[in-house]
Amino acid sequence: IDPTKQWQGNSMFEPEISRISQSPIGRWKELLAKPDLFLCEMCLGDLMQKFNYPLSGAVYNIRDVYETFQSLHQSPLAYSGVLNIIQNNEGVQRYPMNPLDSSTWDKKSHKK
Repeated sequence: IDPTKQWQGNSMFEPEISRISQSPIGRWKELLAKPDLFLCEMCLGDLMQKFNYPLSGAVYNIRDVYETFQSLHQSPLAYSGVLNIIQNNEGVQRYPMNPLDSSTWDKKSHKK
């Protein structure tokens, strides 16, 4: 690291960042759908509180729970991962696809 060089930030939300900013704080409140928030707090709520991150305080209804699990059923990988968290209270370290298998690479961004 060269301490004489100015920090160059990057963001998918801002075209250019010239300094450290607090503007992203709380952005999740506008970006996360309620079912996604439910999933995050269901799986990570204990850890969030352990590290003094407050929960959202959102009140969930049966429709939020239904939409969460409907979405999870779209991906067997996501569903099995969340099920493992619920049943065993632990995550799973794995790639969704084999990163060494070029047939699974994004064809738009990969150059041969």
